[in-house]
Amino acid sequence: MAIYGFNLETITLLALALVIASIVDDAIVDVENIMCTLMMGKLRAKQP
Repeated sequence: MAIYGFNLETITLLALALVIASIVDDAIVDVENIMCTLMMGKLRAKQP
C-alpha cells in the first residue's frame, strides 16, 4: 500500500517522530514557564 511513494512503515515512523517532537516541545515550554515564574518571585522553590 504505497501512497505518494510512502509505505505504511514510513508513515508510521514519521507520525511517531512528530508525536515525540510535540511532547518534547511541550515539556520545554512547561520548564520555561516554571523558571519564569520562579524568577519573578511568584512561587517559592520547595526546600528539601
